[in-house]
Amino acid sequence: MKKERCALVRRRPLWADWLVIALVVLAVVAITCAGGMFFGSKTDWLGQHTAFPDYFRKLFYQTGELLPNFALGIGAGQNIYNFSYYGLLSPLVLFSYLLPFVPMTIYMAVANVVGTIVTGILFYQLLRREKFSQNVCLVTSLLLITSSSLIFQAHRHFMFVNYMPFLLLALLGAHRYFEKGSRWLLCLSVFLMVMTSYYYSVAGIVVVVLYGVYLWLKVLERRDRRFTVKSFLVDGLRFLLPVICGVAMAAVLLLPTFWAILGGRESGVSKTAELLDLLVPKANLDGLLYSPYSLGFGAVAVLAVLWGFFAPGRPRKFLHITFAMILALPLSLYLFNGALYLRNKALIPFAPIVGVMLAGFLADLAARRVRCRQLALLFVLANAVFWLLGYKNLIYYAEAAVILTLCFFCARPAVRRSFYAVILCLSFATCLIANSTDELVSEEMYERVFPEEKQQLVDAALDAEDGLWRFGNLDDTLYNVNYVYRPDYLNTSVYSSTQNADYKSFRDDTFRMAQPYRNKLVSAQTPNALFQLLMSTRYVVTDGDPGAGYQPVQTKGDYTLYRSDYALPLGYVTYRTVSQSAYNRVGYPYSLDVMLHQTVVPDESDLAGDSPISWVLPTDLPDGWQIGPYTTITPTDDGWDLQVTKSDKLHLDLGQGYQDNLLLIGFNVKNIGTHKDIKIGINGVENKLAYNNEYYQAHHNQFEYVISSSERLTALDVTLSPGNYHISNLQVHMLPVETLRSAAAQVTPFTFDKQKSLAGNVSGQVTAQQDGYFVTSIPYDEGFTAYVDGKEQKIEKVNQAFVGFPLKQGAHTVELRYTAPLFRAGAAISAAGLAGLAIMVLLDLRAGRKRRAAAGQ
Repeated sequence: MKKERCALVRRRPLWADWLVIALVVLAVVAITCAGGMFFGSKTDWLGQHTAFPDYFRKLFYQTGELLPNFALGIGAGQNIYNFSYYGLLSPLVLFSYLLPFVPMTIYMAVANVVGTIVTGILFYQLLRREKFSQNVCLVTSLLLITSSSLIFQAHRHFMFVNYMPFLLLALLGAHRYFEKGSRWLLCLSVFLMVMTSYYYSVAGIVVVVLYGVYLWLKVLERRDRRFTVKSFLVDGLRFLLPVICGVAMAAVLLLPTFWAILGGRESGVSKTAELLDLLVPKANLDGLLYSPYSLGFGAVAVLAVLWGFFAPGRPRKFLHITFAMILALPLSLYLFNGALYLRNKALIPFAPIVGVMLAGFLADLAARRVRCRQLALLFVLANAVFWLLGYKNLIYYAEAAVILTLCFFCARPAVRRSFYAVILCLSFATCLIANSTDELVSEEMYERVFPEEKQQLVDAALDAEDGLWRFGNLDDTLYNVNYVYRPDYLNTSVYSSTQNADYKSFRDDTFRMAQPYRNKLVSAQTPNALFQLLMSTRYVVTDGDPGAGYQPVQTKGDYTLYRSDYALPLGYVTYRTVSQSAYNRVGYPYSLDVMLHQTVVPDESDLAGDSPISWVLPTDLPDGWQIGPYTTITPTDDGWDLQVTKSDKLHLDLGQGYQDNLLLIGFNVKNIGTHKDIKIGINGVENKLAYNNEYYQAHHNQFEYVISSSERLTALDVTLSPGNYHISNLQVHMLPVETLRSAAAQVTPFTFDKQKSLAGNVSGQVTAQQDGYFVTSIPYDEGFTAYVDGKEQKIEKVNQAFVGFPLKQGAHTVELRYTAPLFRAGAAISAAGLAGLAIMVLLDLRAGRKRRAAAGQ
């Protein structure tokens, strides 16, 4: 017993165990990335997880601000705290600011590999503080890092796991607190954990508190003190003070982010019946086993948790029972997921707790304290319940049976070594299988998404541009949705779990933008000349057709830079308005071109007009469809049934009557028993209907298309995905291209101070020819304050979603200043928390000097 648990017995240097941990991580990474792959997934890694940190770094070098408030370059301009989930003030991202010469993709890949190694080493050290033997520490640490989630999420969704080193430092800080009374490490680690991932820090703080109670119970047991409610509350409050201080230090991130989430996310559970279901315990083995979107351990973890009910000592029983309750209660999962949905990914912060339970189980096995017959009986009963409740994973039952059988013979050292080898091999194999399921970014794919030719075209356009205009990038739009080539590159697309709700509604409901991806949060760029011109998209770079109103400027390789002189400025004064109520009477699609010629203003405005102007006209398509060989179309009373056996195409020659027009095509789609997504494209504009009911999936069955050409529109080419579906309510309208050319000529453009505006405070001059409205295509947000000639001006929401306000005739200096809501309050609380940390450091230093003086005496 003493040999297994004595911290002083070292049969090999600690660095040797650390090296083994590092080599195992590197081996998994090498196998996963074999074939020249990046350590990054095709899923969101390029589009979100490296694009946002790259933008934060570029913005820092543009503005010099560590605490920016506004992101003008993404999503038409948004509260930057909409994107804090992706590492806005993460210490891991901030460190990259010191390395501007390292591409963010390379930096994040290396940082996540190093972070995984550090996680394994810190967990090893945590177990050493628990006084487990080196063998137990090493084996359990290897089980942790080869769980399905840690390495997998390091290349898929690294914010699921990149806080783990700071969480482990907080647990080590809890040890220091109970051993020496030192508080600063606990406080600082909680702060760094929250700043790295505020989302997972909720469960992380619960883990810290749970582990703190466990250590406190161990202190009571060691000192033979009796548990009392008073001592629990008093000692608990003392322990919570550094935790609370750490959270307070992060308020500069938490409060503005909280405000952004309130306005930019929706709950996934709303029905009363569903809320009541959250209180009914379930056998949530999926939250513990195998999946990379859970804790991802093997069957040995179930045995370890079950053994805890028999393990000696009140602290261990508390740890096991509490974890089992958290695992089984859906309400805890719902709360850890921010009251959005029920997903086991929120349990990943509990990996160190499971690891400690595993280490205790292995140590008890080695010391012959495990009563295998009792464990076997409990195992059989528990698994019978699991089976009856619907858990049918035969691999788990087989693995658990093998491990349980070996437990009976672990008293022998040779068998114990074989037992360690078996569970490690099973864990390693599970880890490799999980990692092999992810599609990684290849070098070829990276060069396709971010070709050097596009960078050169963007640079050429923006270097020659004095004003502020937006850019369109119409190729690989899922992967470049958030990518910003340089600080003055502004785009309209955004893909974020939190985003400006008015702008999202404007795209989805007002303009009914095509949705080519199954994730409803992806507001990607898509060819839509009306939207592009309204949103100040003067430049487009693509290897396809940019749409009506654009002329080629320069070509490099496969890509051409296009420019339009018909795009409305990003800020301008208009003298033609229409009231919101009058606009609402127009209806879709006649409303699409109204905003190009008239600004929609509140009904109560003195300048609101009552006569909306639209040149959209209904029309019919000619006959003569050419149908591909894999498509069968059957007319019905309200439309057509399509049976498409393989991806296919339809073609229609339009004739001369449509050449100088935009076509607005809309229809309803119904999936008829096809267990896959339905995608229909027209001239490169695609819509997709997701077949399943996952939280983020797009389920719009109304497909809308704005079809145009930079030359002349002569044909429709329709692409069809395989499946059976029904099309109904086909409506076709047309809009003369000529009407687009007059829009920009009717307004007075705003002259931007480019440097000030890129820093987040839009500033410049404009001369209004008469009383009118100052209009922007920057989404409305309560954080804006407008100043006209130095005097504050009340802002209004115009064009359904954007910042604007009345402006008197004459020359004016206009400034829009943005401060994220609750930013100042958060900064003040963070300053107070920082002062609290300083006090803790001083008190800890003083206490340390007293201890050393007493020891010297």
